[in-house]
Amino acid sequence: MIGLREETGYGTQAREHAAQLAMHFERGQDYLRAVAYCYQAGERALYQNAAREGLTHLMKGATLLTHMPESQERVQQELLLHSTLGLPLFRTT
Repeated sequence: MIGLREETGYGTQAREHAAQLAMHFERGQDYLRAVAYCYQAGERALYQNAAREGLTHLMKGATLLTHMPESQERVQQELLLHSTLGLPLFRTT
């Protein structure tokens, strides 16, 4: 409930608060939204050259996927997360 209110309150700036929203949706067990915001937070961090932070968000999203039932949407999210993980993993190793 808190996550939805915050998401609505942020409006078009929700992407800038993606890490916080991901945490709230995870706590509320809305894993679909939590994963989406983890991805957004990871992308944002990578764009700002914060590879380790980006990795943390993306890996958290990948972990949260295990709470979701098997579906086409889950597979798409998993593919997106794992393909995005490639470059920062290469940079940090």
